Amino acid sequence: MVVVLTLAGSIAILSSGWTTALLDPIQGDPQAQLAVASGSGSELYVAYAGIAEGPSGRVFALKLSSNVGGKWSSTLVDWSLRPRYGLSFYDPSVAVDPAGHVYLAFGFDNGTYGLNTRYGTNAGGAWAFMTIHSNQYESSPAIAVDSRGLIHMIFYWSRYSTCYCVHLEYATNPEGAWTNSTVLNVPDTMVGRAGLALDSQGNAIIGIARSIEAGGVAILTNAEGVWRTQTLGDLAEPGKEGMAIAVDAGDHIHLVYPVLVPDGSGNATGRLHYATNAQGAWSITELPWETDRYTTVSLMLDSANRAHIAFSDRDGGLVYAAGAPGNWIATSLPSAHPGGWANSGTAVAVPGPGSRVHILFTQSRNYPEPSGLFDVSNGVDSTNVDAFWAQALPVLYLEGAIFVGAGIGMAILPRAVARRRSGAAR
Repeated sequence: MVVVLTLAGSIAILSSGWTTALLDPIQGDPQAQLAVASGSGSELYVAYAGIAEGPSGRVFALKLSSNVGGKWSSTLVDWSLRPRYGLSFYDPSVAVDPAGHVYLAFGFDNGTYGLNTRYGTNAGGAWAFMTIHSNQYESSPAIAVDSRGLIHMIFYWSRYSTCYCVHLEYATNPEGAWTNSTVLNVPDTMVGRAGLALDSQGNAIIGIARSIEAGGVAILTNAEGVWRTQTLGDLAEPGKEGMAIAVDAGDHIHLVYPVLVPDGSGNATGRLHYATNAQGAWSITELPWETDRYTTVSLMLDSANRAHIAFSDRDGGLVYAAGAPGNWIATSLPSAHPGGWANSGTAVAVPGPGSRVHILFTQSRNYPEPSGLFDVSNGVDSTNVDAFWAQALPVLYLEGAIFVGAGIGMAILPRAVARRRSGAAR
């Protein structure tokens, strides 16, 4: 581990290890999920749900954390005292426009008939909310904002009084008025999550995981004003917990999603498939790692179209992978997200400047370990320097050197007999 400090004390060269920082001591829940979006610079905005301190004690909370200004801070966006099941807020999704206005979509337990799909924004200054769809048994929304400021949203809804099926709905707000339409209907036992991305023209692109019987993994687009479905032909059975989608600068589509692969003994193991049309025709690659059967997965592309993926391995531990088809490198981060700790939430990977990566997740850990929203990063700056030193000082005797000042003063620290192990690359 090598760290370089300027005379002013700011960190100029990133460390080679990973630093875990507790951003918010909220009680997480794996059902709540979380989402992250980046601003026009390197700012990050994380939407998540759990149990937190509210105006009058402990409440079921929807929260937003960001590192705008160089320090992480958390805001209580909405809260409820009386959920019917578990939490009040589920599956938040977040988008940010170039001006830094934040847009949220989330499922809200209405306490009577199931979930409402809700929309919220601070574009007018104070947070304002509205219900997009009510009295449903599903939600799992995703939200995006295009360069014109138009909001795009997808979500599921179903009412078993009408059919045992799930409707995938698309909503948008041209000229300020919300309109929504049903994109497709799928039997409720045959569908997993859907992901939303926008191309350079602001057209919505949806990736959806359906059972093979229902047509398998597919892409839905409305560039011509009519929804069209393209089935990718993946013969693996998709998992039900994940679908991540991104569009690169050339409007090529990238997908990563969990699948279940028979192991020959009547059971199935979890894997990830990566699909892209970056070379024209669609190609599907099975990534070389076994995953948790119920893993969620996240995907971000950097400016070089290099993919960054976060998922859970078969033991529930956090794994970060980067690269492109045929050239993948994975890093296990067991100390950040160890399997066996209670209620592991969703992890999301976000590349920052250069090689910097953030992985954010909520987790309820076994006492006395702290629970909350965590940021795992392979770089150090003002947002996580305190957490870095808390982890670095015990191991500075173990490996590496510290260089201080522009002069430069140098201190070489002896290695200790004991050695603290970092996450090993897989």
